[in-house]
Amino acid sequence: MRSLGRAAAIRGKPDARRSLIVWLAITACGPIHDRNPERDAKKAVAKRASMTRSEAEGRFVVVEKGEHGGVLVLANEKGERIGAITESAGQTIDAWPSWSPDGRFVVFASTRGRPDISFSLWMVAVTDKPEEPVQLTSGASNDWFPCWSPDGTYVVFSSNRDDKDNYDLYRLTVAKPTEIVQLTSGGGDDLQPSWSPRNDYIVYSEQVDAAHLKLLEKINARGGDPETVTNGPTDQYPTWSPDGKRIYFSAVVANRSDEDLFVVDADGSHRARVVDDKTGDEEMPRVSADGRWLFAISLIRKAGAAAVFSTLVVVDLHAKQPSLRALVDKFLQPRMGVDLGPVKLNDTGLAAAPSYDATIEDIFARARLGEGKSDQ
Repeated sequence: MRSLGRAAAIRGKPDARRSLIVWLAITACGPIHDRNPERDAKKAVAKRASMTRSEAEGRFVVVEKGEHGGVLVLANEKGERIGAITESAGQTIDAWPSWSPDGRFVVFASTRGRPDISFSLWMVAVTDKPEEPVQLTSGASNDWFPCWSPDGTYVVFSSNRDDKDNYDLYRLTVAKPTEIVQLTSGGGDDLQPSWSPRNDYIVYSEQVDAAHLKLLEKINARGGDPETVTNGPTDQYPTWSPDGKRIYFSAVVANRSDEDLFVVDADGSHRARVVDDKTGDEEMPRVSADGRWLFAISLIRKAGAAAVFSTLVVVDLHAKQPSLRALVDKFLQPRMGVDLGPVKLNDTGLAAAPSYDATIEDIFARARLGEGKSDQ
């Protein structure tokens, strides 16, 4: 077995490398407008004070690029930032949030206290102001992609704790974080797990470096042999429909280089693309509790695959012709990663969201004109 440092091992993994490149590239490009954290925080507080109670309630937790890393913030159906859940600490990256079923906590992966770009699991209470996070896992391993069980008892996550060159799935008992059970083992990397709403299965992306293959598999939540859901070759970030009958995911479009959102039945049949978008890469989908709205992160790239912006998008699955709509905060901060809170969504507000293509055109037009640097 190769002997690699943690950072080198992480950077050697395809999905880890991609995620970190996204963060570093966006950080290098800087925000589209001139970021002033103190000014923007004051504006966010003032904006929240002017909202109705419904508008001021966070529906989503999103990962927002801070000055040097990533923080978790709450957002509403308009994409407006409601408030921060975590605070930026140096170059710390807080990422891959998962909201507890009762809405009281968010578990996430973070580089806090780590000497390199590797992650541990943390949990934070969701309140009106940032609370002190509680560390759930520690040690030399890289722990990420957490997901709550529907009953709130467990968190499933990916880790290389037993094999630094390979990622498997583990189940952590929230009430006793040291109680960790390994669920999968094998030659590939088991990443991005999602727990079914029926509490019976966990679906995840199996990634095989040597074959450059990403496919979806599922296992019984109690453990056992994996079952193949899709054959790839670029399938990742799976999430369940609320009835447990379908799985949404992202994949590279055939004969193109961009990623779109797809859906497949839980048994692997009836694979279909949800929406056709050539502008960005849509990843990390999440479905609303009523099954109507599909949320994701869309990553915009320049020629040469350089990341320049990422934002929250939504698709109305009940529409005759589903299309992407953008949920962009006025401060235009890049966002990576999203999870939905257990609250009722404002269907009218989401249906009124502007089209994705028009929003992106407007953002870059403002950037060219320098309007994004104003304090208006």
